[in-house]
Amino acid sequence: MRKIKRALSAAAAALVLAAAIPLNVGAVDFDYTDLAGTAITNVTFDKYLVMDQAAEVPNVTFEFTVTGGDAIPAQDADPTANPPVLSTVAIKAGIGTPTIQPVTFADGDTTSTTKKSGDDSVVLGTHDKYADKVATVVFPSTI
Repeated sequence: MRKIKRALSAAAAALVLAAAIPLNVGAVDFDYTDLAGTAITNVTFDKYLVMDQAAEVPNVTFEFTVTGGDAIPAQDADPTANPPVLSTVAIKAGIGTPTIQPVTFADGDTTSTTKKSGDDSVVLGTHDKYADKVATVVFPSTI
């Protein structure tokens, strides 16, 4: 019986000690890498141009800008708050000055009257078709 009480006391002491060690999660730096560990220097997204089936694809260029958001500091958990607050990781204000390459559509671009595989966000009406292009976000080499 004494051995069990000693083991439980030791376990309780270890838990108290572990809880007293601060975790500085907000100071963690994140590298932009893929699952293979390769550095990510750009990402892409799809731009869709939806039009009437009888329309020709217009000559149009879409340009985009990126601005940094506001930093949000890390927050410690407060289970007594109403509603309870979970701990969070700090969000940094920005990631340098990424650029997005312009996306240009032109007469003669391929169109589709039905959604292609992977184009789940396209909403087509009964008499619509769409053209799609890939936009590239390029991150600076130094952040």
